[in-house]
Amino acid sequence: MNLSGTVLKGRYCILDPVGKGGGGKVYLARDLELGQFMLLGKGEENTGGRRRDSITSDGMEAMIGAIYLDGGMQPAKAFIDRFILSDLEDKSLFYDSKSNLQELIQGKLKKEFEYRLLEESGPEHDKTFVVEIDMEGECLGRGQGRTKKAAEQQAAYEALLLLRDRGYVFKKY
Repeated sequence: MNLSGTVLKGRYCILDPVGKGGGGKVYLARDLELGQFMLLGKGEENTGGRRRDSITSDGMEAMIGAIYLDGGMQPAKAFIDRFILSDLEDKSLFYDSKSNLQELIQGKLKKEFEYRLLEESGPEHDKTFVVEIDMEGECLGRGQGRTKKAAEQQAAYEALLLLRDRGYVFKKY
């Protein structure tokens, strides 16, 4: 059962927003470290499947589906409300962090920044990238991921949190 489709509508679309690779499911799966509790085949185990967003997102969807099948819609909605929608602002910042950061720095602050690749390690099938964001010689954030894009996304999120702590307000919704 795909709960991100027709079963849950409206504000529950954060489960799997279009083009965001799993939306709130990925965020929560990372937060709960769901990958460590999943049974994987040897191939996925050996290639970092426990950290792969697509796998942990599917695991989270299966868990929500199990809650739904066991108790019905109310417990499933309660779980989603409590664990996925509880800090929607931070999740929205995370999933749109690169575009939000660009809009904040270039649009409001009128400054330039760049993503810098600091490290690329691991075998071809299981790379890890470390990226930092530099704005006028200051490191605003650092991120790590299995792709450059994922590392940039994490770095942008860290930069947004730093700028928010410095008093810059940014809401896109």
